[in-house]
Amino acid sequence: MWCMPKEVDFSRAPNLFGLFANRRAALQALQTIADEQKLCYGLLGLEPLSRGRACFRSALKRCAGACCGKESHEEHALRLRQSLERLRVVCWPWQGWWR
Repeated sequence: MWCMPKEVDFSRAPNLFGLFANRRAALQALQTIADEQKLCYGLLGLEPLSRGRACFRSALKRCAGACCGKESHEEHALRLRQSLERLRVVCWPWQGWWR
């Protein structure tokens, strides 16, 4: 989910990952995580994926194969969530507004 600063209270909204200057920076961060964890670019929406076919990165052994059944979608999603934790935006823990 992409959101603009005026749309979200970043101090209170849960499950936000990363504060980026622009969309390109966010996509680069996601691509870096995908490269480190062998996540599928197709399933992450970083490149098109043909139905019923493995992605190009799978042939190069750079994808664990969630796109072609070598890895379950649940395992892929779990590895993605674990990797995103380092980018989690921490909610403001106290009541009221700070100045």
